[in-house]
Amino acid sequence: MPSAAGFRKVIDISTVHLDPNLKSVRNMEDRINSLHKAGLLSDGLHDMAHVVRLDGNEEVHDEPLTEEDEASQLKDFTEVFLRYVFTMPQHVTEAIARHPQLATKIAAAKKKL
Repeated sequence: MPSAAGFRKVIDISTVHLDPNLKSVRNMEDRINSLHKAGLLSDGLHDMAHVVRLDGNEEVHDEPLTEEDEASQLKDFTEVFLRYVFTMPQHVTEAIARHPQLATKIAAAKKKL
């Protein structure tokens, strides 16, 4: 069965990749909250990152997950988290690069904001 602690570690490492300035922040809870406050994590990603963090802590300090469904949920969320914060932004960047006229429209829209 997959490990909650392993999924926690993935989220933990991801927080530093999202904002390298947070490397010196040792507390994962504070890093998650900082990313949320900076707009880098949506409300849903923020909440679920804390669920993974807490379940991973529980597994390390108390006992491992006993329900396969719990591990499956953590796995699913971790995969969605990675897609949302790393893969999807890259897809957007690539799409804009493929369509230079879109980049021009984006720049014009930003000026209007």
